Amino acid sequence: MLLATYNIHYGIGRDDRYDLQRALSEVAHADVIALQEVEIGWARTNFDDQIDAIRHEFPDYTIAWGPNIDTLSTGSHGRRRQHGNVIASRYPILSIRNYLLPKYGSLDHLDQQKGALEALVDTPLGPIRIYSTHFCSTSPAQSQLQAEWLLRHHQSAPGRGPVLAGAHSDPSWTSEPALPPMPVTAIVMGDLNFDDDSSAYEILVGDYTRRYGNLTRRDGFLDAWVRCNAGTSRENRLATGATLLGHAPERVDYCLVTPDLRPALRKAWVSHEAVGSDHQPLFVDVDRGGDPACAG
Repeated sequence: MLLATYNIHYGIGRDDRYDLQRALSEVAHADVIALQEVEIGWARTNFDDQIDAIRHEFPDYTIAWGPNIDTLSTGSHGRRRQHGNVIASRYPILSIRNYLLPKYGSLDHLDQQKGALEALVDTPLGPIRIYSTHFCSTSPAQSQLQAEWLLRHHQSAPGRGPVLAGAHSDPSWTSEPALPPMPVTAIVMGDLNFDDDSSAYEILVGDYTRRYGNLTRRDGFLDAWVRCNAGTSRENRLATGATLLGHAPERVDYCLVTPDLRPALRKAWVSHEAVGSDHQPLFVDVDRGGDPACAG
């Protein structure tokens, strides 16, 4: 199962040219794709419905859409202006939930409502909660709040159960097959907008120690890129794993997996050839029955 996460910058590439199909084509071979900065009804993208375009580009995939910004577009005769996250899955999506992350308003700098889109996906490895998310880029404190929320949500999700469960006197509620229990297994992909020495990073993947590195929690996450490129220095990680382009490339896009998926991790890499965004896509290959190349 090939995973991909890509902040597509609403289809505006390195050359400042809008070409949504170009960005989508750079991750089209993946089985489960997490996209950020997808939008509908914005002037900068010709008022396009990018969700409709994604469905056209991936006709054999199920598309989950989670708008976090949803406003009335001026002069659009009632049309909505939306912006958020997407999950495209070659495997069946059993349920979808969209969560708004904590925020507080900034007076002087752009402060967007961010969110975490959840899809319960029936993968070859079994049901997995998969998230496409995008954290705050302006405030480390706000990013830390969002990391704390995400970890609490992950830890409590199995106990809260699926979106529809139990019995009801109205049989129409239970006429469809029951959803499976909400699994412990989860994958978080997205533009988390932090470096791997930040407090927000440590909240999700464990406190850092000079002797052992990050101390993985059983109820937390592993950083798939680090796990599959173990032994490299932090400087080398930035050189080879950078996903945000610019004068000083940064590693801000992540794939985090629960510890039970560690034996399934095979390879993680960044596509440095991608030109469809100001970010670069991150790919992670997982295979429960294969050689656990990243399990060290």
